[in-house]
Amino acid sequence: TAGVEKSYIVHYILPDFFNAFWNRRMALDRRNYKQLVETTSYISLKVGCYHIINKIVDDLRDENELYRKMVVETIDRVLYLNDNYTDDIDDKLEEQLIDGIIYVFSEQNDDSQTQSMLAMAAAADGSSAAAAAASSSHDLIILNGIARVLISLGIRCKPYLPQICGLIKHRLLSSSSKIRQEACDLISRIACVIFECNEIALL
Repeated sequence: TAGVEKSYIVHYILPDFFNAFWNRRMALDRRNYKQLVETTSYISLKVGCYHIINKIVDDLRDENELYRKMVVETIDRVLYLNDNYTDDIDDKLEEQLIDGIIYVFSEQNDDSQTQSMLAMAAAADGSSAAAAAASSSHDLIILNGIARVLISLGIRCKPYLPQICGLIKHRLLSSSSKIRQEACDLISRIACVIFECNEIALL
């Protein structure tokens, strides 16, 4: 609210908020998941991107794929609500963020067990339609989140593009059509960043 100062939120609310709510259990319940993403994102309007992303950036490397998805979606939403503003993101957080999204993308796979987990989480809402759409929704959230980070950072992505594009090219050679499609989809989303960084040769 308007009467709460940024410093109060950062020092007295955020620590308990993240300790209490940001855990894997929340990612398994779709209703809690959505509310947590929305609440965390709107808090960023008061405290800025840095204080939110800094709290969850390390979770991009969490071993639980559903939890990673929740982290990616929150970062995407935070950047969107703040008009892709990244000036408050320092060099250290920038490196952590890029390292995290590279890990998330590299861990995208065609694992039937993972897809079953996603369907089960969606089915917890009691909707068969939600369960059927879980896999494709998951993929879109990951791709949109990765693209949002790169677009928001803009020219600052230049040092990381060779590694990112190398990973994309590697996945284009995969025997899985799903993985090849994801690589193509990501290229279409970040082509503008590659152009902005004058790294067209990487395409």
